[in-house]
Amino acid sequence: MSDKTNVFLFTGQLRHKKKLIKSVLTIKSTFLFNEILISTWNEEKKNKLFISFLKALGVKFIFNESIPDPYGLKGNIFYQIKSMEYGLANLPKEFFLFKSRTDLYIKPKALKKILKLDYAISSDSILENKIWIPYFEPTKLFYFGDECFYGKV
Repeated sequence: MSDKTNVFLFTGQLRHKKKLIKSVLTIKSTFLFNEILISTWNEEKKNKLFISFLKALGVKFIFNESIPDPYGLKGNIFYQIKSMEYGLANLPKEFFLFKSRTDLYIKPKALKKILKLDYAISSDSILENKIWIPYFEPTKLFYFGDECFYGKV
C-alpha cells in the first residue's frame, strides 16, 4: 500500500447489489485502499442481510437522515450531494478519497492507474489540490463528470 491513506467512498442507495458486491471485492483485491465506506440513507437499513454481508467484508456504513429537498432540484441531485457531504464529513482532510456511486463498477487496472497519477501541486500554483475526474465538457464551464473522482479530501 502507498504512503498516502486511500479511502473508497460509495454514495447513494443500495439498489444494484450484485454490482456493488463486485465493486467491493475488486477494491479489496487491489490492496490500495485502507478503508471502504458507504454513505447512504437510514431507509437502507431494511437491507439487513445485505448490510451484514458487506460489513463482514470490512465495509463501514454512514447512515444519514433523509431530509426533504429544500431546492426542488430535478432527480436525485440534492440527495447525491448530501450523501457525499455526509461521507466527506467523516474523513480527515489529509486522506485521499475515491468517491463513486453504488451502481458504478471500475476495473482494477483503471483504479491502479488513477491512484498512480501525480497529484502534487507546484508551490507557485493558485490551486491547493488536484483531482482526477472521468471527463469534462469543454464547451460548458464547470460541467464535469462527478459520478466518480479521486483526490485529496
